[in-house]
Amino acid sequence: MHVSRLIISVILPLSILGIPACDHQDEMPQASGSTLDESTASISGDGDQGGQYSLEQISSLILHGELPLSMLERLEGVTESNPRGAAEWAISLPPGSNRDLCLELVFGKWASINDSAAMEFVRSGLHGMDRTVAAASIADVLAVQSFRSVPAAVSLVSDVIPRGVVVRAAVISAFPQGAEHVGAWVLSLDSVTERQAGLLALTEVWSRQDPKACAGWVESVLKDDDKSAVVSELLAGWGRLSPGEAAQWLDQQKSAVDFEEASTALVDSWTLVAPNDAANWAGKVSSPELRTDLVETVVSTWVLNEAGGAIDWASALKDEDLRRSMLESAFLNLAFESPEALNDWIKKNPKHPAIHDAIEIQSQAALDESEM
Repeated sequence: MHVSRLIISVILPLSILGIPACDHQDEMPQASGSTLDESTASISGDGDQGGQYSLEQISSLILHGELPLSMLERLEGVTESNPRGAAEWAISLPPGSNRDLCLELVFGKWASINDSAAMEFVRSGLHGMDRTVAAASIADVLAVQSFRSVPAAVSLVSDVIPRGVVVRAAVISAFPQGAEHVGAWVLSLDSVTERQAGLLALTEVWSRQDPKACAGWVESVLKDDDKSAVVSELLAGWGRLSPGEAAQWLDQQKSAVDFEEASTALVDSWTLVAPNDAANWAGKVSSPELRTDLVETVVSTWVLNEAGGAIDWASALKDEDLRRSMLESAFLNLAFESPEALNDWIKKNPKHPAIHDAIEIQSQAALDESEM
C-alpha cells in the first residue's frame, strides 16, 4: 500500500511500544476495565501542522481514512507481544469500519497465539457488534485448525443472526480443507439459522469455483428448506461462469425449487456477462408475468452498461406490448440513472425506430426533475 506525505503510525502506550505518548494524553479515552495506564492513538507526519495531531483529527482518520499497511503491520506486531494491551487499545477506538478492522486483526492474531485467552477476553469485555466481529475473527482462525474448536467461538455470541455471521466466517476460512468436508460440518449444526448461514457461505464460495460440483452436492445432499435457501446463491455464482449450464440445471429443477426466485438470481448474474443470451432465455420463460419481470430485469441492467445493445434488442421484440414496456423501462432507467448516456444515444440514433419514445421519456424526466 502506498502512503504519500504522511508517515502514519499507531502510538500505543509506552509500556507496549516504548514510544513517548502525545501531548494530549489527558484527552485520550480510557478503555473500560483497562489494565493499562492509557489507551492512545496518535499520528505523526510531515503535514502542515507537523508533529502530533489532535484527537479530533485522529478520530477523523480512524472513521473515514484508509488505514495504511504500516499501521496494520505495527498492530499485528504489538498483538503478538502484548495481545491484551492491543485489544484494550482497539476497543478504545471510535466506532466505524476501521475499528472493526482493528478488532478483526487483533483477535485473529490473539486466537492464533492463545485462543482460550482471546475468547475469555471477548466473554468478559466485549458486547454487541464488537463481540460479533471478534468472535467471527476467532472462528476464522479456529476453522483452519479444527472444526472441533469452532463451536466455542460461536458460543461467544448469544443472538441468532450474529451467530450465523460467526459460522459464515468459519466456513469461508475452512473451505480449502474440502467443500464436502465443510458441508458435512455445517449440516451437523442444530440451529436452522446457523446451518443455513453456513450453507449460504459454502455455496457462495463453491459456486464461484466449481459450480457443477456444488450443484451436484446441493441436489443430492440438501433437503427441503436447506436446498431452497441456497439455490439462488448457487445460480448467482454459476451464472457468471457458465450461465447456459446453469439455465439447463434450473430447467431440470423447476419443480423442486422456487423458480421465480432462482431464475431472477440467474438472470441478474447472467446479464453481467452475456446480456443478449440472458434476455433471450428470459424471453422464453412460459409464465407471462415472470417473463416480463425477467426481461425487464435484464434490460434495466443491460441498458446502463451497453445502451445500444439493450435498446436494439428491446426494439426487435415481436410482442408489441412487451416491446413498448421494455423500451419504456430502458429509457426511464437511462433518464434517471445516466441522463448523459440517454442524450448521447438520442444524438447518435436520430432515425432509430425507438427515437420518439426516447425523446418523450427524456422530456418527461426533465419536467419531473424541474418540478421537484
